[in-house]
Amino acid sequence: MSTIAFLGLGQMGSLMAANLLEAGHDVVVWNRSPDKAEALRSRGASVGATPAAAADRADAVLTMLTDPAALEQVVFGEDGVAETIRPGAALIDLSTVGPGPIRDVAARLPAGIDVLDAPVRGSIDKARSATLGIVVGGTDDAFARWRSVLEAIGTPVHIGELGTGQTAKIVNNVAVITSMALVGEAVALAERLGLARAEAFDLLEQTYIGDAVRYVRARMEPRDFAPRFKADLAWKDLRLALEGDASASSLRTVAAAASWYEDVAALGLGGLDFTIVAAVAVGERPSPDGSDGSTG
Repeated sequence: MSTIAFLGLGQMGSLMAANLLEAGHDVVVWNRSPDKAEALRSRGASVGATPAAAADRADAVLTMLTDPAALEQVVFGEDGVAETIRPGAALIDLSTVGPGPIRDVAARLPAGIDVLDAPVRGSIDKARSATLGIVVGGTDDAFARWRSVLEAIGTPVHIGELGTGQTAKIVNNVAVITSMALVGEAVALAERLGLARAEAFDLLEQTYIGDAVRYVRARMEPRDFAPRFKADLAWKDLRLALEGDASASSLRTVAAAASWYEDVAALGLGGLDFTIVAAVAVGERPSPDGSDGSTG
């Protein structure tokens, strides 16, 4: 078994770190808010005071962070991973940051460190059950060396060279995230033209986007917008797609969906599940805790 530094203990990261402990790894955790590490300490994890301290004796450093800026700070900021990570170790980023940032990180780290981009697919339930999909970019040798570590949290699939895992994840997320806004617009149109919401859902469930419709319906009808995947993170992923495209005019649907998520953020609802975008599209204005479905 390996010594693993796990940095970033949000909803997903905490569950993944717990699964690494369950698999028998020696896990050292760090989080910007230290209180989130205490539950894992009680399960056998060590707690690093800084990213550098957590990475100091690690065979592999796994990061699960919000965005490229957070990755930059954790790796290269004061008391960052780059100060202590040693040749022969690995940096495996599980976040969604885009192919450019992970390639930049790899280029700036000392020689002899394996770097893999391994963004995860799935939400809280799959993180808890260690059944996340993991799309991995990096060399064949690095993937072979660290595959067993990733298997403790899900099913890793090697896509190609460094950065291709990020590309695959963003392409995946663009399709999923935009579909939430599309369902909301379709239901809004139905209601404006006199078709009841339940009837619109029934109709749309029989189409090619039926899975997305059922996912939205399962959140909207009970007014359950507890975050499985936060709307703010969805908006970030759409921005990464737009920023990374050399010809953004080809991503008109993505740009339109991003504008809906921007509205969600402006309403203070970005901490809710990303299906909230469909509720906003039909004119509802829930409170930031998701409890109020009144129409505005």
